[in-house]
Amino acid sequence: MGGVKIGNGVVVGAKSLVTRGKRLKDYGIYAGIPAKLIRFRFGKNMIKKLNKLKWWDIDPSVIKDNWEVFYQSPNMAYKKLAKLPRNPTPFIDGARADRRAKANKHKRRHK
Repeated sequence: MGGVKIGNGVVVGAKSLVTRGKRLKDYGIYAGIPAKLIRFRFGKNMIKKLNKLKWWDIDPSVIKDNWEVFYQSPNMAYKKLAKLPRNPTPFIDGARADRRAKANKHKRRHK
């Protein structure tokens, strides 16, 4: 649905309806019709740390080799994730990557 912005780490309950123009806050748990914030998964400080950390930019193979980190307490997981090497080119979904590649190709042609 257009006009909905879903933040990082959001959980939306089954059969919930997220209405137009809604912004779901980072690491919130939403449920209901219409979906309402039930609570946050973590405290404000941990949410700030996780957003700054951007663990999703870690190379998927490194995450796969360190999967046990995701089963630890948030503070312990944060400490370990912060030490893992970052992917030099963060993951970008396929559609955006294609658009970016086309734009760069177009720029090179018209210089």
